Amino acid sequence: MSDRRAIALAALEAEAAEAERATLPALLGELRRLEAIGWARLSVPQVPNGSHPEPPYSLREAATLVLKSPAWLRRRARAGEVPSARKYGKSWVFEREPFDRFRARCQVG
Repeated sequence: MSDRRAIALAALEAEAAEAERATLPALLGELRRLEAIGWARLSVPQVPNGSHPEPPYSLREAATLVLKSPAWLRRRARAGEVPSARKYGKSWVFEREPFDRFRARCQVG
């Protein structure tokens, strides 16, 4: 494990241990979001030449791109209307290329 990663994990651990009870739900939500990003990256095939594909859009990023609220996009994703939408835990992510094609084709917004 790199020093940078070890420092970041130690900081997260200290934050979780010392956070006020009222702030724990928000902290856990952020950890879920980070977990979803990690799982989404694992689901994308590795590019053979060693370059890394772009990470998927988060729900908030994708909603901003289509000029809609995250709730609107979440409902469409849940209904199966958005290609490449994947749910990891409680978080939705959207593969960039299929989502960009969807956005261009549908002219949502």
